[in-house]
Amino acid sequence: MPVISVKEIKERLRMKVTEKKSLVITPLPRREEALSADSVDLTLGTHFLLPQVPPLPFATLDQSELHSGQFRVHVPLGKYLVLPAHQTALGATLEYIKLPADLSGQILTKSSLARTFVAIETAPWIHPLYRGCLTLEIANVSNTPLLLHPGVKVGQLVLMRIENVDLDEEAKKRIGGKYLGPVYPGPPTFQISGTFCSRRASAETRSTSRAFDGSTSYSSSSFTSPRSAFAFSIIFSCNCPGTVS
Repeated sequence: MPVISVKEIKERLRMKVTEKKSLVITPLPRREEALSADSVDLTLGTHFLLPQVPPLPFATLDQSELHSGQFRVHVPLGKYLVLPAHQTALGATLEYIKLPADLSGQILTKSSLARTFVAIETAPWIHPLYRGCLTLEIANVSNTPLLLHPGVKVGQLVLMRIENVDLDEEAKKRIGGKYLGPVYPGPPTFQISGTFCSRRASAETRSTSRAFDGSTSYSSSSFTSPRSAFAFSIIFSCNCPGTVS
């Protein structure tokens, strides 16, 4: 599949959203800075899924009743999240993507970020007709904690043209998929024996996700269990009690 050029990217971005070949990447306020010869720079969003501390004793790929082992965090623009060394998190792009039926894509880590031994991936491929923000698997494989600032460039979207696609026929098909239309990072969903099986977040996870609305400072006492409180104290860098940096 040939990689499309910046000229074609611009042409597709200018098309009306109802056109069959249109490409949507929004917001893209500094379009010229974001575009390179063969890719589009994407930035880190403000929502994350972080692993519980201490972690679950094991993970499974075939049961829906287990807790997700993750809790949601909102980090406002201008703040940062501390990702400890050798730890992982799920994030999402700030940009919402809409691909036409004749384009697929892949996210590559920005080279400057990769040289700090941080890997940004979206597993493993962006299929045609995808809609939504892209969930990013963020891995800090270095020996040093990393500050993640929402709004910074973290990846490059490379788009490839699929040949011999009947756009009229594709337009008649119903758009579907396990991860269609997300705006936040999502936990894994597995398909077993023809049914979709999502690992459910516990009441503790839901309570934790409500805490970080970006408008109030919270201390570890805001959490519903010692495990969540401990995770808060480990993962965030605080200038003073009750603030998220």
